[in-house]
Amino acid sequence: MKKILITLLTLVSLMTYGQKISCLEYTLYSDIWSQECGDNEIQRILPKNHKGFSLDTEYIENNIDERKVESYLLESLNSFRVDYGIGPVKESKWLTKISEVYVRKLSNSVFEHDNIGRYGIQMRENICGYMMLTFSRVTAKDGDLNKIIADTYFDRYVCSSGHMGMLLSDDEYFGFGFIIKGYEMFGVVRSSNVKKP
Repeated sequence: MKKILITLLTLVSLMTYGQKISCLEYTLYSDIWSQECGDNEIQRILPKNHKGFSLDTEYIENNIDERKVESYLLESLNSFRVDYGIGPVKESKWLTKISEVYVRKLSNSVFEHDNIGRYGIQMRENICGYMMLTFSRVTAKDGDLNKIIADTYFDRYVCSSGHMGMLLSDDEYFGFGFIIKGYEMFGVVRSSNVKKP
C-alpha cells in the first residue's frame, strides 16, 4: 500500500509540474516590486516583501515632482536595458516633445494609442497608466522617490512581450512623456531609428 501511495503521489506531482505554465516571460529587476503568476496565469506586480499595497499616499503626494521624474527617464531606461543585456540609447528631444503632448491628451481622454503614422517616420509607442497607490510602500529609506518612479516607469511593461520588444529594441532614439493627474500617473514612451523627421 505504501509503495502504491508513493507512486501515486509521484505521478500527481510530475503531472502537476508538467502542466504548470509560467507567465513570467521576463524577469523583473526592481528594488520595490516583485512579480508572480496570479489567477489564470496572469502576471501580477506586488510590493516587495508585502502582500499588498497600502492606501496611504501622503509620502508620495508630499515628495513627488513631475519634472524630476522626467529628468531621470533616459538614465532609468538605459539602466533597465542593461539589466537585460542591451546597450544604451539616446534621447530625441523631438520624440520627447510629441510624447509630452500626447501624454497630456492621454490623461484627459480615452486611454488609447496615438496614430503614430501621422508623424512621418517609423516609430513605436508604449503607453501606461500608474496608480499612485502602487508606490505606497516606498519610504524615505528607499531613496529618492522621483528616481524610484523613473526607474519603475519601465517595469510595468515587463508583463507584455510586445511592450518589452519595443523597450529592448535596436531603436537608437527614445522620447518620454510623463504626467501626474490626481492619484494617477501616465507615461508615453516612443522609439525610432530617426532622431527627427
